[in-house]
Amino acid sequence: MENPDILFTFDPFKKYDVHSDHITIGRVASEAGYLADGFCYYPKHLEEGIEPSKPQETYLFNPEEPNYSVDIRETFNLKVQSAEQHVSQFGGGSFKEQLLHRICLEGGNEQDLYLESFHKLYYSDLLI
Repeated sequence: MENPDILFTFDPFKKYDVHSDHITIGRVASEAGYLADGFCYYPKHLEEGIEPSKPQETYLFNPEEPNYSVDIRETFNLKVQSAEQHVSQFGGGSFKEQLLHRICLEGGNEQDLYLESFHKLYYSDLLI
């Protein structure tokens, strides 16, 4: 049994995300992280020797309201190469061009290509 220190998942609170799988995964993962240290929620865990543990940090990717960014210049090309292998999601064409197009639509600039933005979740923000 692993006890993760950091949790990454979809932003389940994004207003215009119509991907029900993204919403569901984000919601379930966020709730699981929030409740993971509550032995009252999972009393059988104690019987099975599983110690309560909560991730220390949770980051929601593709966020509605980013509040945390990481400079990914060193790994940007790897991100592009990896995404371009996921043909069913990104179709043909250059993933980098698709990113640039989205950034331009959102009023950003080319430097935003090298930022990976998240909403860093503080569990005091999450009322379940």
